[in-house]
Amino acid sequence: MRRRAVAVRPYPGPLRQKVFGLLASAGVDVEAPAGLGDGASNEGAIRHLQGLQPDLLLVPFHVVRNGDGDRTSGLELLARLREEVPRYREVPVIMPVSVFARLAFEGAWKARPLGHVLPLLEDAIDEAVTRRALDRFLTATSPREAEGLEG
Repeated sequence: MRRRAVAVRPYPGPLRQKVFGLLASAGVDVEAPAGLGDGASNEGAIRHLQGLQPDLLLVPFHVVRNGDGDRTSGLELLARLREEVPRYREVPVIMPVSVFARLAFEGAWKARPLGHVLPLLEDAIDEAVTRRALDRFLTATSPREAEGLEG
């Protein structure tokens, strides 16, 4: 069974291609709506996501300056989304982390770890251990088929 992920402010270029490729090989189809691209404010992203029901979210960590000129990160967006839209509290999140953002991510993660999040570190994305971790994460967070009637 394929799953549907929605990407919010996905990294551009090679990292995006690697992440999308890894997810596709794991049975995840990723949508990147224009309204959730670079420059999307946290408020705009939350508004846009309220109308969607993805199986997963793809929310890169990177710290960005959004269209409103404010600095924010994927962790900040995710914390607000889960606070403001309760049904997203259990939605699993894949969080790519670039080599440039790794130290900032580690500090932010220690200060406020969030559940149901799998960090994908750029420098380990091509390693077998990353694919195994992704497969375990997807299995552990598999959607309940037929409203909880899994065999």
